[in-house]
Amino acid sequence: MTTVHGDLVCLRPLTTADRSRVREILATPEVSRWWGDPDRETDSLLADHDGDEEVTVSAIEFDGGTVGVVQSALGFRPVGVLRQYERGADGTWHDGLLMDLLADELTGTG
Repeated sequence: MTTVHGDLVCLRPLTTADRSRVREILATPEVSRWWGDPDRETDSLLADHDGDEEVTVSAIEFDGGTVGVVQSALGFRPVGVLRQYERGADGTWHDGLLMDLLADELTGTG
């Protein structure tokens, strides 16, 4: 995967240098309720996916720091951002990443 620079964020390949920050993010209640055990999930995200074209794991950087991780599989592609998609327990709004996969892309007939 190559690094993608946007107006506000950067998506780049996840590395072992991200381990402590990724675990910290996964341990927050808002995330762990969906992802489960932070240690196991961190190890899974950092697992070597070289040659695995079905899985892409990227770090999300904002203002020079890692603020999240996005994992896509089976050819899903980012197509947009859902601005203020969900409201956190603290009342702040969070964006969501919209991804798509066309049937032809999954079956290889397109």
